[in-house]
Amino acid sequence: VVTLPNTTSDKSKDTWKSKTLKICTVTKKGSNASPKWRLNGLKKGTCKLRATASATTRAPALHQTVRIKVK
Repeated sequence: VVTLPNTTSDKSKDTWKSKTLKICTVTKKGSNASPKWRLNGLKKGTCKLRATASATTRAPALHQTVRIKVK
């Protein structure tokens, strides 16, 4: 289990979603005001995560795919 960040450097709230549910899942614990995101590896392979965050006055919205190797 790995804890994922819940905010960007600009303090915008992150949202995480697994795109490879057979390799990994993402769960949210806690309230919407202060979520704790956890990555759970299920089997070996490449886990693809979709990270999103709202735009702020200092940064555009975030929409990025992250790949993590599960061993």
